[in-house]
Amino acid sequence: MLTVSKKAAVRFLIKKQRLDQRQGSLAGSEAVAAMVRTLEAVQLDPVLTVDRNHHLVLFNRLSGFQPQWLEEAVANQLLLDYICTNRCFVPMQEYPWFAPLMRARECRQSEQLGKLSETVAYVLRTLAEKGPQTSRQIEYEQARERVKGYWDQYPKTKASTLALHILWECGRVIAAARPGGEIVFDLPERVIPENLRKAGQDLSVREATDFKCRKYYRALRLVDAGHQFFGWTNMKAAERLEYIEKDVQAGLLVPVAIRDVRRKYWCLAEDADELAACAKEVVNDCVRILSPLDNFLWRRERLLDLLDFDYTWEIYFPVHKRKYGPYTMPILAGEQLAGRIDLKYDRPAGTLRVNLLVWEPWLTKSARRKAQSGLDAELENMRQHLGAANIVQGQQ
Repeated sequence: MLTVSKKAAVRFLIKKQRLDQRQGSLAGSEAVAAMVRTLEAVQLDPVLTVDRNHHLVLFNRLSGFQPQWLEEAVANQLLLDYICTNRCFVPMQEYPWFAPLMRARECRQSEQLGKLSETVAYVLRTLAEKGPQTSRQIEYEQARERVKGYWDQYPKTKASTLALHILWECGRVIAAARPGGEIVFDLPERVIPENLRKAGQDLSVREATDFKCRKYYRALRLVDAGHQFFGWTNMKAAERLEYIEKDVQAGLLVPVAIRDVRRKYWCLAEDADELAACAKEVVNDCVRILSPLDNFLWRRERLLDLLDFDYTWEIYFPVHKRKYGPYTMPILAGEQLAGRIDLKYDRPAGTLRVNLLVWEPWLTKSARRKAQSGLDAELENMRQHLGAANIVQGQQ
């Protein structure tokens, strides 16, 4: 059993999440691919209130990051767009371990594919004959029919869009490019390197699930059995504990007791010495504005345990139920989540608008002045990243 303080655990996570300093040794698509390998996955989200989540995650970690770097990484087959818990970018070299999960999804989706059989056939034929296509480019009367996707409350999704999404989940089509954020689909034989496709044919769902759980350990670094999405699988509570115990017995995981925290945690055995050493290390005193789906925020209960920070993304809340704002983002200052800021980028006006800024009540005046100075510098970094002309305080 390894016993550490909350501060040591936070320092360890900040370091592993590469939030202590922006990386500048690489640039372009190679920098993006290297960072995705380090983080294990970067969650995609198209919301453009400020910028897309995947852009903000990389902006916070890569010096000089530009969105075209990510587009090039996808186009150059360095990254795969697929599902962990949600849609994520993962290294393309991991395709073989995702292939069995794609095949399993195809079995589960067989009934839906059957209902859409004519549209599915048309979509696959169009891609084969015309090459890469966006959903908008699939033009076909029946494909334009509005159907109910499993994300809809009523029929409003174009049949070809639903077919494309299911085919993507099943690995029958691949998100081959994302120019300007729009997905371009293609057939896997034209996107996935042949050696990776062949390797994926020989792996089982059990092997793929084990790989995904190990990947989850490396992504979160400090894990607990209460996480609904433990291992990025659908395990029940008893199964999670059994799986963890198996990996402890195998020497893969080590139990971690965090002082003044009741919840039980585990870390990778290979991380144990580094975690213990963080008791004496100091985190760079930098400020980062974390996007709502940043990797550091994935386990909200862990934020409460380690940082006493209660965070909810309010974008899908009715206006009257919002406490802070639709795109309120935590402010990481040094080794504390010291405040929240609700931003909106008004693209037509070229204005980055600060709708709300709230510092945590425990922050002293001197600490607040220091954090505010760092925040001002980080807002300027974000303004330049977005290409905004100015920063304006207060709602329009």
